[in-house]
Amino acid sequence: GLPAEKIMGQSVFFLMDQSVDIILIEMLKERMQKRMQTKKRLRMRNSRGEYFWAEVMLVPGHTEGPNTALVGIIQNVDQEMQMQSAEAQRARLHALGELAGGMAHEINNLLLPACLNSEILLDEISPESDQGELIKGIQTSLNEITYIVRNTLRFARKDDKNAAVINEEHPLASLLEEKFPYIKTLLPSTLEIKLEIEEQAREGSVNLSPTHLLQTLTNLCTNASHAMNEKGAITIVLKKIHLDGVSQQRESLPLGQYFLLSVTDTGHGIEESVLEHIFDPFYTTKPIGQGTGLGLSVVYGLVTQWGGSIRYTSKIGVGTTAWIYIPVVQHLVS
Repeated sequence: GLPAEKIMGQSVFFLMDQSVDIILIEMLKERMQKRMQTKKRLRMRNSRGEYFWAEVMLVPGHTEGPNTALVGIIQNVDQEMQMQSAEAQRARLHALGELAGGMAHEINNLLLPACLNSEILLDEISPESDQGELIKGIQTSLNEITYIVRNTLRFARKDDKNAAVINEEHPLASLLEEKFPYIKTLLPSTLEIKLEIEEQAREGSVNLSPTHLLQTLTNLCTNASHAMNEKGAITIVLKKIHLDGVSQQRESLPLGQYFLLSVTDTGHGIEESVLEHIFDPFYTTKPIGQGTGLGLSVVYGLVTQWGGSIRYTSKIGVGTTAWIYIPVVQHLVS
């Protein structure tokens, strides 16, 4: 995307991302000096200053004196790299889900007798006695463990009751307008929060539980609030898109019509190294005691259960957006 006058006289490496491994650059230089053909993938920069993944092929041409003609072929493979990254993330989350789900099932089996025995003991003694207070403390801890186990199973989609197929259709736009006032009451008054629904998104239904939708939005908005230290703006936007595989596509989803629900904050942003693990169970950047790291794991499990997908994009100093793709219910014409 650059004119010739911007390129002439520049080092052939001036378009590369500054984070490209120096060893890789030295290797490319060495291969060019030896007039060897080479092909590598690295991050480059376009005329707008945006970085993208490129496959660079360098082919030596004819030699005249100390100079060698060099043919450089640059192919944008950003989409392919994103698909590979998404596939690797799905594989990691699947493995984590299997591990976490198996552990949660084992813990759940041990929790049941502990909960029952604590109830029996409390029935046999006075709840106001010292022993009663101790048992109440035990029950509080058991309830918290049960909550963590339930959320872990939901992330792993091994909770049969919560993963049951929902055969209820709901107009998503109406659901959002209905739940929006409740979400506002949960957030600090220092925050500005608004809901925007595009006109074409007012038609069409989804197959999900309204309770799970509320749980998802509550998690996302609460995280956004914490990211802004409870000062800033949160914008919820609902659009309708058609994934046709050309102008619009999402590597993990089949083609068709989807609602695109986004939650954007004006916080500090999230580092790329954190984004890679944002849905991992028990992964959290919050101080000890201020979060279990299960909120976004549960959201991921719920959205996947709906047949959709979720991803995050972020820019340091600007803010973060969660993008949720939810399939529109399609009715076959008989």
